[in-house]
Amino acid sequence: IIGFLNVLKKKATEKTNTLFVLAFHSTLGFLLLSWTAFFDALKISPQSILFLLIKSVIVAFMWIFELIALKKYYISSLQPISSIKVVIGFVAGIIIFSEPFVWWKCIGVAIIFVGLIMLNLYDKKHIVKFEPAKNNLQATPTLTPDEQQQLKRNRITAITLFLLSSILSEISAILDKFILNNISPNQMQFWFMMFVSIIL
Repeated sequence: IIGFLNVLKKKATEKTNTLFVLAFHSTLGFLLLSWTAFFDALKISPQSILFLLIKSVIVAFMWIFELIALKKYYISSLQPISSIKVVIGFVAGIIIFSEPFVWWKCIGVAIIFVGLIMLNLYDKKHIVKFEPAKNNLQATPTLTPDEQQQLKRNRITAITLFLLSSILSEISAILDKFILNNISPNQMQFWFMMFVSIIL
């Protein structure tokens, strides 16, 4: 589902400002939720509201980084990077939540790292597309040298931003685990969507 949503986000940002897409998304979500959760949301403590504000700031930057990355580069190359969240979640589970260390999870994490390295090497090698050779002539790049350099810069920027977005996403998920110990999911969504709508 997340991959499908990222495709929709990329299509939306092709013709619309990134912040407008985010503001519309968060405001619509808040309006749909607010009428059912308003009174219940008022029952939480100021401390929980503060944690929700911190989470909202993190998610706002996460969405901004993600959409800028999707706008600059190929979604097929960026989407696998989100698997780094599995690695962060595995480490956080052991260090923060004292979850048991399991060897088969380590093997899975190692496979993810190898896959990301292979993807990066392949993507870097094939960043410049070539037109097929015709009439025994040598294949020629479809982009000018300046366009190739711009694409390479976009690639570095997009990968960096998408990686930051994935890290912030996992930090947000860790915060959720703490926050939901004291409040209900509806209460959390109300304050979260309201704060994000205001921030964006």
